[in-house]
Amino acid sequence: MQAPFFTHLRASPRPTTPEWPHLVFLPFPFIAGNFTLLAQKFPFARFRSLGDLGGSSGVLCCAVVRQHPHMTAVSYDLPPVRQAAEQYVAAQGCQDRVQVSGV
Repeated sequence: MQAPFFTHLRASPRPTTPEWPHLVFLPFPFIAGNFTLLAQKFPFARFRSLGDLGGSSGVLCCAVVRQHPHMTAVSYDLPPVRQAAEQYVAAQGCQDRVQVSGV
């Protein structure tokens, strides 16, 4: 049995940015799970790149490039999100194929 949602939320690390410390860029397991399913089910074989506008922490980009080694991705979001996104992408080992960009 999984922990209740808010129990998990309180126990999870919360990367933030110095500019907006009240914002939380947390890739919740259910979001990552949904993006993993999308990466598995959508026919990405014919694509070489992905752009995620409003990509937040880069969870979608990481899920897709892990599932499809032929692809690269760019996660676009507001500049204050960039640091947290770069941390997440690096922690996932995707920094060689996922670029984080401020819009």
